[in-house]
Parts: sequence; C-alpha cells; structure tokens
Amino acid sequence: MKITIRMRLLKNGNRSIYLDFYEKGKRWHEYLNLFLIPEDAPEAERY
Repeated sequence: MKITIRMRLLKNGNRSIYLDFYEKGKRWHEYLNLFLIPEDAPEAERY
C-alpha cells in the first residue's frame, strides 16, 4: 500500500489537502476537508 498526501489549488486561492491510496493496482482518494489559506488573504486572520 502506498499513501501520498496531495494538494489541489482551488479557484479562491486556497489549497485543499487529500490522500491518495494505491493498493493492488487500485486507486482511492479521500478528501480530508482541510484547507491551506494564503497568509495574504483577508480571511486568514479570521481563521
């Protein structure tokens, strides 16, 4: 089994974090509902 942490750039500039699983030739991905917000974003201080 191989697990990889990946990030996807969203339209609003945030990055979504998800996991990729590879096992026996099959691939699954699980979204973690975790987001990275850029420091220069106005909403960054709120979070």
